[in-house]
Amino acid sequence: MVSKTIDVGSIPARSAIIFNTFNDLSMDRKELISSSAYWLAQFQIDFFRIVKEYQLINDLDKWQLQSDLDISEYTLNQILSGDAYLTFNEICNLSVKMNKAPKLTFVDLDTVK
Repeated sequence: MVSKTIDVGSIPARSAIIFNTFNDLSMDRKELISSSAYWLAQFQIDFFRIVKEYQLINDLDKWQLQSDLDISEYTLNQILSGDAYLTFNEICNLSVKMNKAPKLTFVDLDTVK
């Protein structure tokens, strides 16, 4: 059973719910990493962190962040709440605006640590 706990205050609510739901289930590691919901939550958390890091490093309030990324208030709220389902193209565009290279790799599940 997976016993990792997540600080809900530091990540988007939806991703925290997904992670904590996995914690509450009698799910072994293999089942966990075989779940697409796990990988989506992981990605959303990582993306949320780079957005928040960009905001903090550049000392931006929410409106300045929205302007810098050239996105709507709705989209920014979705990203910050973990509800954003962005296309890969949108993720690449936003990443580059934050001076980050979006790097997606694929590995065999049985090699994941």
